Amino acid sequence: MGEVNISLTALKDMADKIARSITGVRDVKVRLKMTKAPTKDKTLIPNFKLKLIVGEESNIVLISDEIKTTTRYIFK
Repeated sequence: MGEVNISLTALKDMADKIARSITGVRDVKVRLKMTKAPTKDKTLIPNFKLKLIVGEESNIVLISDEIKTTTRYIFK
């Protein structure tokens, strides 16, 4: 099987685009840290940290859940 390489910038940009597509999100800052999986092959796993600015009429819990669900679906 072949190997696929994806840049960290591409992953950050995708997470930024996902978060900005959610209604109520006004601004996003994405941090990405790669950690080793606890398996023998030490596969790298991306860990995202997002700082959001949302509108005052927005439900933060719903926004958070929607971002989590969407990013897990896309990055799976």
